[in-house]
Amino acid sequence: MTDSYAAIFTGGDPPHPAIRHVLATPSLIVAADGGFEHAVSTGHSPHVLIGDMDSVSARNLEEAEAFGIEIIRHPVDKDKTDTELALDLALERGKVMLTVVSGGGDRLDHILGFLHSVAPLASEEVHIELWIGTAHVDIVPAGSWRQIVVGEQMLASLIPLGGPARGVTTERLKWELRGDTLEAHSSRGVSNVPLDHTFNVTLDEGVLAVIQPYFLNATALIPPTGGLN
Repeated sequence: MTDSYAAIFTGGDPPHPAIRHVLATPSLIVAADGGFEHAVSTGHSPHVLIGDMDSVSARNLEEAEAFGIEIIRHPVDKDKTDTELALDLALERGKVMLTVVSGGGDRLDHILGFLHSVAPLASEEVHIELWIGTAHVDIVPAGSWRQIVVGEQMLASLIPLGGPARGVTTERLKWELRGDTLEAHSSRGVSNVPLDHTFNVTLDEGVLAVIQPYFLNATALIPPTGGLN
């Protein structure tokens, strides 16, 4: 466990059941509205419940109140999603290693919107990763070097967020990049193949989402790595 590490559980579909095996122990657990139930189902007791409370059940809300969990209510009409509010809270409380856990589900608009909204929060100091269904996502900002841990099914896509990613350099991928540009409207970074149990990524400008779509596998899981690299 590290004092700088926070886990954020979102609402929607429940997370993959194997998530409990890959999460390290966070010093702050934030449930974004209906994410309260998902946190509890994976063996995590939230420290904070935040959101407009439109998806958390009455029973779970009563449970949170009974156990003295901090509850921060926001109006339904707001400019940020509950998950964004949870991220802001974690950053305000000095957490710089952030893990977001989501079941994914059928809200493609939520996933796309969230991926783009989280991009500006990542920096050399702030590490952000996401678990979305079976997928693992590392957010890699400009000027940083990341060593990416590889899941069992060795497939990784490098997707620019918010614009082109320039000066992208990789190590231990089948199709290496050497200071290349990945355009925001191109599929060039999709479906690369790691050659080892880790690979490295760095870039000069922009933000990359490094996505492993099938990281979680019920029959073969890598051990916990502290959540982030």
